[in-house]
Amino acid sequence: DVLLLPRQPAELDLARRRFRPPATVFAMYPDTTSFYRAQVVAGSSQSRGSGAPGDEAGSSRLNGDHSAEEVCLVRFADDENDHGLIPARPIPLRFITHLPPHLELEHERPGGAALGGPPP
Repeated sequence: DVLLLPRQPAELDLARRRFRPPATVFAMYPDTTSFYRAQVVAGSSQSRGSGAPGDEAGSSRLNGDHSAEEVCLVRFADDENDHGLIPARPIPLRFITHLPPHLELEHERPGGAALGGPPP
């Protein structure tokens, strides 16, 4: 299956409306090109990250300058830190898409989607 990412203004507008808490989505994990199941914890807002290492708001920028882009806060499945908490991570709206239908059935399963959770 090919999942399309929102690119055009109308697609981004639809994503803004669809990807609100507590929506389950497929989002690109920071500093990777891999998508994992995540839950939206805060809808879209503007971010002005620099893209520098350690700048989570800018860490997922690819192909060009996106100095002020919309992000959603998401919590990735199986992304617990050393304290057992799952951090909310800012992900650019353009790197979030709907959960593939064949993975919706696995939503309640422990251990993440069929592709597994994010890297440790």
